[in-house]
Amino acid sequence: MAYGYKCPQCRTENAAHSPGCKFASLADGKIEEAHVDIISSLAMSRHSEDELKDEAPNNWLAIHDAVLDLYLSEGRITHEMRENEDKPDEEVLRLLTPDEYRAQLSPTHENIKVVWENGPVDGVKDVSVTAIVSWHEMKDFSWEETRQRTIDWLRDTGAWGRGSWEESSPAEVVDAKKHVHDRGYGWANAASEAAGSIKNQMGATA
Repeated sequence: MAYGYKCPQCRTENAAHSPGCKFASLADGKIEEAHVDIISSLAMSRHSEDELKDEAPNNWLAIHDAVLDLYLSEGRITHEMRENEDKPDEEVLRLLTPDEYRAQLSPTHENIKVVWENGPVDGVKDVSVTAIVSWHEMKDFSWEETRQRTIDWLRDTGAWGRGSWEESSPAEVVDAKKHVHDRGYGWANAASEAAGSIKNQMGATA
């Protein structure tokens, strides 16, 4: 998994911002610069927000504040108390390792959460797998990581053991969805379609 240089407002990773995005007029490279300033500083050591702003390689701008808020909201950066006798009550920022970030990731939005926690049922198996693969792609999981987590999901939810499958293994099911990961399909519509049937058949709640 790699850090993508997302616009903190419209989430684009290129120059094609959504209409009305307040960062659309920034000079080329400014969004990337803000990401790199924050990640490179916190990769070295934990800092308070004031320290982070003071030590950033480039001038701290509004885009830096927005990118920091993005990382905090995504759970890539967390607040902790400083382990320092001189300032024991000071809150600092810590960058999670890739393994820590992956371990805490599970869907929380209503529909995709239903799919994730219950697994697919007959009638929406294909669209359920599409939703899960798409969600992982959006969260910057590599194909290899997405593949393994989706295979585990099919087994752990009991979905592979119930109903009928044309494929011979969970791996075959997931491998057929590699194009979904490659092309970056959105997960919302697929999750909505799948969740309705899962709730009806299993009595699942979000």
